[in-house]
Amino acid sequence: MNWVNLATALWYIVGFALLYLALPIVLKRLSFRNEWKREFKRFMALLSLTVIYQAIDAIFPIHKYIERLGDFYILRMEEIEISFLSTIKALYVLVTMWYFIRFVRELVYSWICRWGSEVEAGSWRSLISNLGILIVAMVFLLQLGITWKVLLPFAGALGIGLGFGLQTIFNNYISGFILIISRNLKVGDVIEIEGNAGKAVGNETNIIYGKVVDVNVLTTRIHSVDGLEIAIPNSHFVAGKIINYTLSNELVRLHVPFGVAYSSDPQKVRKVLLDVAKRHPAVEKQPPPEVIFYEMADSALVFHLLVWVNVRKLWKTVALRSDIYFKAWDELKKAGIEIPFPQRDVWFRNTLVIEHKEENKTKEASKPKKA
Repeated sequence: MNWVNLATALWYIVGFALLYLALPIVLKRLSFRNEWKREFKRFMALLSLTVIYQAIDAIFPIHKYIERLGDFYILRMEEIEISFLSTIKALYVLVTMWYFIRFVRELVYSWICRWGSEVEAGSWRSLISNLGILIVAMVFLLQLGITWKVLLPFAGALGIGLGFGLQTIFNNYISGFILIISRNLKVGDVIEIEGNAGKAVGNETNIIYGKVVDVNVLTTRIHSVDGLEIAIPNSHFVAGKIINYTLSNELVRLHVPFGVAYSSDPQKVRKVLLDVAKRHPAVEKQPPPEVIFYEMADSALVFHLLVWVNVRKLWKTVALRSDIYFKAWDELKKAGIEIPFPQRDVWFRNTLVIEHKEENKTKEASKPKKA
């Protein structure tokens, strides 16, 4: 051991310690959010193994003994040689790079969120995650000693595998990139697709409505209004129809139908409903709410209260509709406006004979009683 080796070992340790302590301070001063902290600690913990190894090797050359593991092969062929040493290195690089990509993903997410665009941040996080898996897989194979030259003879078999067993997986993986690049679907969007989610909790509708929380490698996760998390294959969104409530505009118009008695004054009904809508804090002032006379139905005059809401902020519109109904019920009763019940006019083809009960009782009383 000499002073040069000792100085090299200290340089590794001090440099790592400075990076570990200084980087969080810098990121905190730049007002980054805290999503990156957990991934940063995991990545630095793995990186510390390399630093410790390099520091020890600078003082005591242990690489001579470790390299002997390269003489023990797990697989040895003409075109490929996989040893215990290359396997350990490949696994270490795999895990370290994966946590590094996760750290970068959360760092980019925090950086973009700093400017207030959480939707953009979610899209970038999904893109980095999908690309990261591809990069990590390629580096892992290279570290293991498997190159494209080795994989070329297996290309035909791989193509058959993609055509049969892996077709769905490959389709969903590529569809994930298409969704992110086309921007027809982003993290944070409120969407609706055909299907059912939640029969066990009493949801009988034939649609899935909710907010996109993640677009990952194979599936897109949706958080429904019932608190369910639904994983839907990415290919479903590419091949099927998507109703995106927040694609280019966050304001949507909500229809709230009301039925009142025929004796009601339509102008009075209109005024009451508009007052309820204007006083509600979740209803947008511009465009203003409207009331339309929708239909003269069999038993009621039907009006529709049309209100504009920011669906990204208030995507659980069922709660808003219920709140409006509660408030409108009280106001309509105060105004003397009746909520009707079904009424029907019944016509009989034949003449009806109706006997009054009192007359029947008189006839019975007038009859002579038997002794």
